[in-house]
Amino acid sequence: AYEETYFSTLFKKLFSVSPIVYIQNRRIEKAKSFLRDTNMKLEAVAQELSFKDAFHFSKTFKKITGAPPGEFRKKILRRIP
Repeated sequence: AYEETYFSTLFKKLFSVSPIVYIQNRRIEKAKSFLRDTNMKLEAVAQELSFKDAFHFSKTFKKITGAPPGEFRKKILRRIP
């Protein structure tokens, strides 16, 4: 078993981001697919991806993508013929 700091250091060397950032990015990628491919409400997406609540999900989504999830969904829907 690795010490937490040792693991984080190795992880960052391999992936160029901390484990926390990596996990957040993966969750947001999954959120994008939910927003693109389903009609799930934001609250349901947040719950499915283990965010504390829809507000926390929206804040994290915007921080990573630059746009709130509702805006992201609208842009995607406008592109689909």
